[in-house]
Amino acid sequence: MQQHPRVTIELRVSSSMDVMERVQRMSLDLGFVAAPVNSTYLQATPWVRDSLVVCCAPDNPLASRPRIMLNELRNQPWVLEKTASSERTAFTTEALKYINSINVVLETDSIEAVKRVVRQSQIIACTSALAVEDEVRRGELAILKMPELTFTRICSLITRRNVYYSQALEAFRTFAMQQCASALADPVDHSTSTDNLEGDTASGHDNASGDCA
Repeated sequence: MQQHPRVTIELRVSSSMDVMERVQRMSLDLGFVAAPVNSTYLQATPWVRDSLVVCCAPDNPLASRPRIMLNELRNQPWVLEKTASSERTAFTTEALKYINSINVVLETDSIEAVKRVVRQSQIIACTSALAVEDEVRRGELAILKMPELTFTRICSLITRRNVYYSQALEAFRTFAMQQCASALADPVDHSTSTDNLEGDTASGHDNASGDCA
């Protein structure tokens, strides 16, 4: 921002599919997504490694358990992001290998709402590890130790192929890649545009967006 004082960044949060569609039609310049990128119109660059975790409030009795199997949670109340999110899709696919159904009592399109509900109740959630790392570090959320849930993924930075990008956007892209270089190399334990930037998190002026929390 100091090097490009006239550039403003607008951040939007949306599903990976929506981010990819917007970047493809060039309403956003750049996005961050967690879903696989199969479009021939998009260039996907590995950006950061993430994993799925099940979290609960620290005072939830589950938090003190040394190990929990997925089938022990079949009757637990869950809050999950809506079905368009890559986290919801990935978790449902993994969970249904071990249980017949998930007792979803609340759905929302906001990860912040998910975290707030979990902090203030006995409801549990499956989220991106990156999305809750600050709350876990502050002791506001606890991650359950679940040996069956070993799903990891690579979040990607996406742009439209064969398009000229401004110096400001290239600078932002370089900055984003440098910031997460170590996170891509090391597994996780537990969107944005300069003219246009979007992802499972999104942003734009230049505009950016993304799917990774």
